[in-house]
Amino acid sequence: MKLILLSFIFISCSRLEFAAQTSESLPIYWGSKPGHDVFIKVEGTVPLYLWGAVDSPLPVSLEQAFSKAGAVSVSKLSVYEVSGWDVWWPRILSFGMYWPIKWQAEAFVQKPKNQER
Repeated sequence: MKLILLSFIFISCSRLEFAAQTSESLPIYWGSKPGHDVFIKVEGTVPLYLWGAVDSPLPVSLEQAFSKAGAVSVSKLSVYEVSGWDVWWPRILSFGMYWPIKWQAEAFVQKPKNQER
């Protein structure tokens, strides 16, 4: 019985949600748009706990991340998870109790005219 219980505890999956609020302040497009000629990457780390069984309390806001980078509009958006030793070491050393997930989003953006390049 203990073995079955432990297998359910240790077989957890982490899940990350991305949210793009559809406000008119920062439109996000999957395809290409004219005037989007500046390529930028934004990244962040979301801490999860207990092998990913405890979900993140809030979804990652792509609108907020690109707004901080100075974007007015975003196109050709790509979002993916980044894996490296800076993510795996905390997982290994904490025996999975702390499970950080590093994400990165890259896109072509349109910046205000006074902030070009």
